[in-house]
Amino acid sequence: MLQKNIVLLFPDQYRADWVEYAPAVLRQKGIRRMPLRTPFLRTLMQDGVTFLNASTPAPLCAPARACLALGADYSHCPVKNNGMDMDASRPTFYNILRERGYDVYGVGKFDLHKGSHRWAGENGLTPLIYDLGFTGGVDNGGKMDAVNYGCDEARAEPYMRFLARRELKQTHIADMTKRGRRVAPTPLPDDAYCDNYITRNALEVLEGVRPGQPFFLQVNFAGPHEPFDVTESMRARVEGRVFDTPCMYTPQDNTDINGVRQNYAAMIENIDANCRKIADKLKERGVYEDTVIIFCADHGEMLGDRGLFAKCLPYRGAVDIPLIVAAPGGRRGVVTDALASLEDLAGTVLELATGEGSAALSGCVSLAPVINGEAERVRTYAVSRLEDQYGKGVKKYTGFSTIRDERHKYIVFADGREELYDLKADPFETENILAKDAQTARALKAALAMY
Repeated sequence: MLQKNIVLLFPDQYRADWVEYAPAVLRQKGIRRMPLRTPFLRTLMQDGVTFLNASTPAPLCAPARACLALGADYSHCPVKNNGMDMDASRPTFYNILRERGYDVYGVGKFDLHKGSHRWAGENGLTPLIYDLGFTGGVDNGGKMDAVNYGCDEARAEPYMRFLARRELKQTHIADMTKRGRRVAPTPLPDDAYCDNYITRNALEVLEGVRPGQPFFLQVNFAGPHEPFDVTESMRARVEGRVFDTPCMYTPQDNTDINGVRQNYAAMIENIDANCRKIADKLKERGVYEDTVIIFCADHGEMLGDRGLFAKCLPYRGAVDIPLIVAAPGGRRGVVTDALASLEDLAGTVLELATGEGSAALSGCVSLAPVINGEAERVRTYAVSRLEDQYGKGVKKYTGFSTIRDERHKYIVFADGREELYDLKADPFETENILAKDAQTARALKAALAMY
């Protein structure tokens, strides 16, 4: 079997409903068409399978990425919060790919060492990253990690070192530390903006891939994670666009909610343009036709829904993620309601790359049968969880467990509160129908106990 190359395009905090779906799909998801311009994603959807019901096993960076690496749900993942490093003793799908002869690359925000926040050398790759299965690339910090930890020269964070060489480091620090939800442009030029820097590193990796050698590349974009920083040219492209007010939104002091959503759109469109550059490089190297391209995210962003921002919550904005897979020989132009979870990509990559399937990782599910047209469903339920999360010693978010099938979603919080939503009738989860449908809640609660 010809081993296919794999490119995983992996933005951070990208909402599932901020994708340019077709009008019929938008109606199905209960949203109106937004003024977004993402031609790369439109093309990718035409070339592959779009999963409308994809979710994260944990709406928080480090746990979500650890679940992906291990092909495990949150209950079986050792990383429970953003204060923990990944455990290198556990087998990852990156390890397995490397053992099967792949060169395994990553660029951007890995977030697999959130406990230590350390990088090494010019490329940032520590021994931990190599132990997890990578063979090369560039590991830089996320937006605030780069500022909060990358200023320490001993930590060797690559992006801040790059900015220092450009004499832009202090300019960037001053902007980010006071940014909050401000929507004014960053003073950085376009070529120094973090996602553009990450893309250049991805292009350099692809320029150096060995002819005939199968490779995996994960491109970990820093956006559209908050703060909502954009360059002047990015801001100019979204000026004047009007977005829907968030669901159940309550006005926030000093928050320009349409401006925030404009900047979020600008980050998305910039990522889309960078994805196109990566696809063009694959074509230039003559490997595009032999490459599986996956577009996904670690979790979503509330973006004002319920008056809330960021993640760590069991609701649609935070838990639902975009997922598009375009595979050589796979179905094209298909939009599916099949349930999917981020950790399923571990088994999916292994099966599409080597034909080995998900058995190499215990408990992992592969989406390859859906992608190849051999099955319409591989999951009955999708589960997302988080333990209580703390910030500066104070509980910031209450832990929860949530389970959904193709129609309903049940949530139980660590403090005992329960919620049930009918996702067909109420896609934005505005009415808790627990009292109206106790039977469905009991059934989903019993299913949740099995995970």
